[in-house]
Amino acid sequence: HLESITGAFYALDKSWCFSYFNAEAERLLRRKRSEVLGKCVWDEFPQTKGAKLEQIYRQTVSNQEPSECEHFYAPLNSWHSIRALPAERGVTVYFTEITERKAIEAERQQLITDLNERIKEQRSLYNITRILRDEIAPIDKVLRAALMQLVPAVRFPEHAEARIQYADYDLKSRQYADTELQLSASFSSDKGVRGTVTIAYPGSPPLRDGNAFLLEERDWLESVADLLRSYLNRRHARDALRESESRFRRLFQRIPSVAVQGYLMDGTVKYWNDASEVFYGYSKEEA
Repeated sequence: HLESITGAFYALDKSWCFSYFNAEAERLLRRKRSEVLGKCVWDEFPQTKGAKLEQIYRQTVSNQEPSECEHFYAPLNSWHSIRALPAERGVTVYFTEITERKAIEAERQQLITDLNERIKEQRSLYNITRILRDEIAPIDKVLRAALMQLVPAVRFPEHAEARIQYADYDLKSRQYADTELQLSASFSSDKGVRGTVTIAYPGSPPLRDGNAFLLEERDWLESVADLLRSYLNRRHARDALRESESRFRRLFQRIPSVAVQGYLMDGTVKYWNDASEVFYGYSKEEA
């Protein structure tokens, strides 16, 4: 009757020794029944001693109720779904291999994790873009606000620190320190001033894959550098235009004999010097 069971099956007596071991169990565990019958399961499969599997078996005998679990058997790099049932002389165990299913689940979970990482990166780029629209606030204040968006975007934010360097500005997160585990992207403004944005791991992040930074994170940091370059170029151009306008105003304001006006495309007065007031008889406010 026992041999008619097509699934993997074995029985343990009250001393935790094998009393039965069918053909499918031989195939999945790669052990001959002649090698294990009459021997203790913890001796023949020492990796299970102290593991969840031992707890499940002992719980089944103690409570006289069925128990289930999923178990990873390292020597064969395989996963098994296990159901243990109480028996008059010990415990009976039915199990199937689920290695392929676990691999699919792990792959799906990795895809979800990767998607969440990309969402974090895109959110930081959106926030930085919004921050860099401010062309009024001091540059160091704007760069500091952008800096605060960097750490939350990386894989291990609890271990990461960030830094932005540009001209005389050197902005760092609180615990920043140079380390071997760091990633940088450079940028240069149209004025030829170089800058760098850096992510560093002063601590020890849990590198499950051996890489501190993924390729996608490198692309993300390059995008951050491009945003900073564009902002600084706009800012420098705006400051240069303001300085040019200021010089223009100072120049013509000092020429009392020449009336100079400036007009927008719709005819609105943009500039009205002192000589224009005298010549036309309208003040700047009236013009």
